[in-house]
Amino acid sequence: MTKYILRLFRIALVSTLGFGGGIGLLVFIIVMTSKGNEHAAGYGLTAGILFGLIFTTLFFCVMMPLDLLSRFFVARSSKSPENAGFLDNEQVRELTLKGTSKHVHFIGRQALLAIPGIKDVHDDMANGKMSGSTSASWRSAGERLEVQVIRKDAGQFVLRCLSEPSMRNVVFDYGKNFDNVETWKKKATEFMITGVGFN
Repeated sequence: MTKYILRLFRIALVSTLGFGGGIGLLVFIIVMTSKGNEHAAGYGLTAGILFGLIFTTLFFCVMMPLDLLSRFFVARSSKSPENAGFLDNEQVRELTLKGTSKHVHFIGRQALLAIPGIKDVHDDMANGKMSGSTSASWRSAGERLEVQVIRKDAGQFVLRCLSEPSMRNVVFDYGKNFDNVETWKKKATEFMITGVGFN
């Protein structure tokens, strides 16, 4: 929770100063070039503060509550033991299963392909990895996903799925990364039970 709050304030501060400062500078330039007014700096400062406050209000009164509601809803609808970290943008799920390396890789890949909006799926069999990305949606600009096959004992493997925003410094993902890994884990578990890929 602390990391989420610190991330909120850091991005809100940077975005507000950037947005408000940009508007203030634009107003200053327009007033200076059109009127040559000695009060251009005051007009620019006032416009910057006003638009900065508007952005901050939008950020904390609309975007943040919507993000929290989405995350709570997604976490509540899931019975995953990993729900405690639902405020993190980076989400990880793991599954332990038995079989051959080829079969485990197949299950991880099929589960990855089952994630809505997945594209650009690439296999790296030499390193036991698969990667992909999701399309942009109203919830985020897209996510990067990676599935790793980790050998434990003879015939026993751990499948590890990671989902994170495709861009750095993303604050709101509206539970999209959580959804991605939960979908992957659910599908991989189904494939394990049904024995897909053994035929």
